[in-house]
Amino acid sequence: MSNLIPLFFVFALVVWTWAATRLQRAAQPLRIELAEKGERLLGDKDLPEPLRDFVRFLLDTAFSNLAALVFGVFYVPYLAVSIAISPERVTNDLRRFQIPNPETRAAFNDVMRLHDRVTLANHPILLLVVEIEILFFVGIAILFAAIFREAVSPEMGRDAAMDLVDETGILVRKHLSRRRLAYAQ
Repeated sequence: MSNLIPLFFVFALVVWTWAATRLQRAAQPLRIELAEKGERLLGDKDLPEPLRDFVRFLLDTAFSNLAALVFGVFYVPYLAVSIAISPERVTNDLRRFQIPNPETRAAFNDVMRLHDRVTLANHPILLLVVEIEILFFVGIAILFAAIFREAVSPEMGRDAAMDLVDETGILVRKHLSRRRLAYAQ
């Protein structure tokens, strides 16, 4: 029986490689749609300037968002503590994501949904871990804030938490790329 363990690992690796390749192929039309809709959204004059960098980040990470997701695994518990201790501050952070024009807001939400689907194809297990963390930690933090601080933000939820995780991912990506440039010189 113990002789079958290496064989099991080889089989699992082959299946995982096959499944990952199929997911990447299946996600390609979504990447193209994300690029088209993201570029159209960047051309929209009603998109606030702070969100333009965010949309560019979504387009830049259409093939891999690994650094932001790994950072998100550690950032979500911090975010949950921030929600529980200071929900007003998190609500203020979320105001950057407000888009007054309903058509622009709908286009932004569509780009976000497409990015989530592409990220799921790129890193299915890691995205699942971040999503479970958001449901668990942020859900408990919102309940804690509602019970003990009597403060609940109508903007706070799964999508808002994921926006904050992705926005923090932008900073991580910029920091990592600056370090790579420094090492290259």
